[in-house]
Amino acid sequence: MNARQQLNVVYVGWSFVIASFFGWLFNSSVLFVIALVLAVAGQLSSGNIRPGRSSSSQRRPRRR
Repeated sequence: MNARQQLNVVYVGWSFVIASFFGWLFNSSVLFVIALVLAVAGQLSSGNIRPGRSSSSQRRPRRR
């Protein structure tokens, strides 16, 4: 696992922890899901979670 994947796992993990707290605080699984979606969407939009490239768009070595 490379560094970007490890950071993504950490950000999603903390989003899960925060969403779990709100779900527990209000005793609502619906609020947990909403908070999780909002937290992950916020991390994606801020650039903290960076999706990987698709296999077709990965860099290829240059020819010389």
